[in-house]
Amino acid sequence: MTNSQELIISLSGRYAAAFGFLATTKTPTAVRVSNDYSVVTYPDAEGDFEGMEFIYDGNSLKFGDMLLASEFDGLIAPPPIINFTQDKDLIETQINGTDNLVIERWGTRPYDIRMRGLLIDVKNRRYPEDIIKQLYRLFKYNNVVDVVGTQFFDKDIKTIYFTGIEFSPVQGFEDTIQFALIARSISPVSFTLTNPNL
Repeated sequence: MTNSQELIISLSGRYAAAFGFLATTKTPTAVRVSNDYSVVTYPDAEGDFEGMEFIYDGNSLKFGDMLLASEFDGLIAPPPIINFTQDKDLIETQINGTDNLVIERWGTRPYDIRMRGLLIDVKNRRYPEDIIKQLYRLFKYNNVVDVVGTQFFDKDIKTIYFTGIEFSPVQGFEDTIQFALIARSISPVSFTLTNPNL
């Protein structure tokens, strides 16, 4: 792009191809990328609750702004769509001869988390190899990952671990890759064998 040119990237078509028609109702319809790769969204985003950061082994990967960190110059990564699922962990005993149940123990299981997003190379208009490698390094890290972001904090999630990753091409868009990260929340153990009542 020369100094006087701007590039309009249609996000609605990419979201429709990646996630289905209904996903386009909550996303910006287009972004304008100027020669310095600053991004203006239409319509304006509401707040920054979608922002998130993964911190692991001295590394950090942030989502939230349309553009990723400067080492990924020319890459657009709209904030991922996150699904949180949590179940109760119950021990139930049925009373003989009745339909009644006695709940002997109550608890909650960790959150199952599925993050789905898009990676778009607007500079070279090709397969976004560098950020895919970065996401894969995050997935390959075999320990807990610290998370920062409103959607995690309001559910008391501070750390997660990854259980799966997916990469899929988006039909009709060579420069766009759909990804999914599957994770589970984890809390530190608050007791030890020497201090079992903590």
